[in-house]
Amino acid sequence: MSINPIVEAGLVSLVIALSCLAAAFALLRRKWEAERTRFEDLLKEQQERLDNFHAQLEDYARRLAESEQRYAPAAEAAAFPASLHLNRRGQVVQLHRRGENVRNIACLLGMSQGEVKLMIKLHDINGAGALKKI
Repeated sequence: MSINPIVEAGLVSLVIALSCLAAAFALLRRKWEAERTRFEDLLKEQQERLDNFHAQLEDYARRLAESEQRYAPAAEAAAFPASLHLNRRGQVVQLHRRGENVRNIACLLGMSQGEVKLMIKLHDINGAGALKKI
């Protein structure tokens, strides 16, 4: 029994189409696997960056807590106004000698930066005696 040439051509075309479809599917699968691998690598990289940021944040929180503990006594002392500001002037000089900047001293003692600068300048010009005369 012989197959009709038209049916035979149709079957050959169908086999070719299925082969092309299988090749296209294989190609798409390889590309999908490559993209999945790339995405997983990207995800790992982002997770590492997130872990690093988390570690930095914990470090900043620790440093902030240490800083708050360091300045807590001076801030508590500033809450109680000293008579005639003599104690405050001594605190300004003491903090300045420790290396604190004007801005920090003013913040800690509840004073303006101008007041702090003036007290430091008077102390530098006249020594400790200037603070007693004021």
